[in-house]
Amino acid sequence: MSLPPPSSGAYWKDYQIDTPTFELTPVEKPDMSPFLVHMTGKISIEHILKGDGSPTPLPPNYGYLSASIPEYDQGIFNASVVCFSESPTFALDFFRYRSFRRWQDDQRFGIGFKKGALIQLGVRPVVYIDEAIRGSFIHLYKLVVEGNIPISNDAQIEAHARTILTNLYPFLFPLLEDRPEQGFMWEREWRYPNPAGLSFPLDSIAVICSPDDEEEKIMKLLGELATEIQFVNTWREYDEVTNYLYHQQGKWLIPAERVKQAEGIEEAIGYLSQVSQRYEVAINSLSAFDDFISNLSAQKDALEKERASLQGELDKTAKQISTLQTELEINKRGG
Repeated sequence: MSLPPPSSGAYWKDYQIDTPTFELTPVEKPDMSPFLVHMTGKISIEHILKGDGSPTPLPPNYGYLSASIPEYDQGIFNASVVCFSESPTFALDFFRYRSFRRWQDDQRFGIGFKKGALIQLGVRPVVYIDEAIRGSFIHLYKLVVEGNIPISNDAQIEAHARTILTNLYPFLFPLLEDRPEQGFMWEREWRYPNPAGLSFPLDSIAVICSPDDEEEKIMKLLGELATEIQFVNTWREYDEVTNYLYHQQGKWLIPAERVKQAEGIEEAIGYLSQVSQRYEVAINSLSAFDDFISNLSAQKDALEKERASLQGELDKTAKQISTLQTELEINKRGG
């Protein structure tokens, strides 16, 4: 839905999406997610939820994510980190189509946390920079931080330089602008820069991505905690709208008691006006999401036609292969 022009007399506040950035969902902006998800495989997710591999004993109902050097960086980069993606959950299965290793590991599983909560722990998005600049940064880091070579005689400059080098180093990732694959920005990666890994209470999990036939096993592992966790399939859209409405209700509603307790009619009208404005914002947000869905639906016929065309070509190719294989067998027998 298009915003009306300022000249129409409409109030921008009636259309404003005021959800905090880290909580934006695909309802408000289709490419956003309020979660950071750690993608993993079938066997690994069980070990993670059991807390296996933790360097220190964990309390009951704690899980553990181990840190490792990112695969691409091994040999030139030695920061062990825990990786997450901020891709919307319905887009996570793209990873298996894009990465052979992820397909090999059967990474249809994911453990998601509220983005805001992980930010409080120091999780940050990676810094995508040119390979040459990244190489220079790593070289300087190894000289100054690992080699303990001073950068300045000024104590403050020295301290600030070491802090910047140390804190930025774990988040560096090459843009790979000159490579055929042109980088990994599609991962939308975030990192927890602690070589000890991340231990976490199981009740801090917001969402688990899992195939339908594996949900029951994971739920049994989580016990009663599973009732507070949203289970989704990574390869199909889950009910964003219902989830959005549920979590926004507290922001929209003003208890009826507050209206009854208003000191005078003007104050009661003020309270009700706030309610009205919140509903306007919600309606406009959902109308925009409806437009997005309608646009996708409008393309469905074209997609179906193209799919049928490709299926026809595939069938023709299969027949050609079968004919040639038959011919080959006849030739072999005749020879």
